[in-house]
Amino acid sequence: MKFFDKWFAKQAKKAWEAAREDSNVKILASPIHNDRIESNGINMKLYVANGGYIVEFQRWDNVKDRHFNELHVINDSENLGERLSEVIVQYIISNH
Repeated sequence: MKFFDKWFAKQAKKAWEAAREDSNVKILASPIHNDRIESNGINMKLYVANGGYIVEFQRWDNVKDRHFNELHVINDSENLGERLSEVIVQYIISNH
């Protein structure tokens, strides 16, 4: 597999340099995954659902090379602000 990785990196570098030399080509590139931001940040989404809210946390584990999702349900009867802060603290304590 390392042979393919090296070959692919070499081909990508050649294509990048060739495109940079051509002044008519604009290159818009951004990293797919930035380790410093993803590994230290919290990716959270809040969805409105029937009868409450759904909180989704996402994280990428570089060691296991896996993506993890975690869902929490907050009922309408609960105070959204208080319950959301509890869920965030619980997530931070259990994953860090």
